[in-house]
Amino acid sequence: MNCQLKIETKSAMFFCLREALTPSLVTVGSILTEIHHKELMAGWCVYFISGMRLIFLPFVVFLFVILFTDNPMIISVAVVIAAMPVAVNAPLIAQEYKGNSSLASRLVFVSTLFSLVTLPVVLVLLKGVV
Repeated sequence: MNCQLKIETKSAMFFCLREALTPSLVTVGSILTEIHHKELMAGWCVYFISGMRLIFLPFVVFLFVILFTDNPMIISVAVVIAAMPVAVNAPLIAQEYKGNSSLASRLVFVSTLFSLVTLPVVLVLLKGVV
């Protein structure tokens, strides 16, 4: 399947990405600066949620998706998306609704750090299964 986007569409997509991502990352970074470096990786909650997000969720998505399709591309895309770290917009939403933006920022940081190991593992497992 060959899908080409027009130049105008690509430039609009990159503009939106650049303009939305930069303030989000600056906000997450500013929240992280308020956290002491010893507290950044402290607490079982951060590890539990990161583990659920990076290990358990891709497995559940794989089992769910293979019930409906045998297309390797669809299965792979769904599992890889599920294996991604916590989204950068989580601290922004938490801050907007007076939630725990510190915990959300720590989750973004820790899950992104752990995904450096878990994502390649998921990709290797997918390649062997699909």
